[in-house]
Amino acid sequence: MDALGSLLDSLDGMLGGSPWFPYVLLGVGLFFTIYLKFPQILVLGGFLYIYWQQPDPNSFEMIASKSVIGIGAVWYLINRVILVILKKKK
Repeated sequence: MDALGSLLDSLDGMLGGSPWFPYVLLGVGLFFTIYLKFPQILVLGGFLYIYWQQPDPNSFEMIASKSVIGIGAVWYLINRVILVILKKKK
């Protein structure tokens, strides 16, 4: 456990104060967004509707927007499993 703590501390020391680190995070996020075929778009629509419109609880709009978020999450998980299976076959 101490080895893991010292490893995380050393990584934090190397990456935490680096001026280029936010650009690396942005690049990795952009890479995975394109590689996974934009999974955020499915979840984003339902989330933005809930955030800005604030529908009444148990209304059709609330149920529909939560369904879109749930479908997006399930779609993402299914695609991740498919990618892992395909990579293992190679």
